[in-house]
Amino acid sequence: MSTEKPDTGAAETDVLTVEELAKMLRISRASAYRAVGSGQVPGTVRINGKTLRVSRRAVVAWLAQGSVSPDDGVKRR
Repeated sequence: MSTEKPDTGAAETDVLTVEELAKMLRISRASAYRAVGSGQVPGTVRINGKTLRVSRRAVVAWLAQGSVSPDDGVKRR
């Protein structure tokens, strides 16, 4: 009997937790939850009404765009 995990076709790192997203963006966990909750972060999925997961590819593409909307909640000087 094999003890190998089944191949799902995606690496485990393709999907991030909000905590992993916070580390990736170098922001606080609370800021990451606020950004996800407000819809600012693309590729976010809510599972079973509670658990949040974020697509790493969507976040990387979003960051590569280098643009944010004027109503992104970021205070500018």
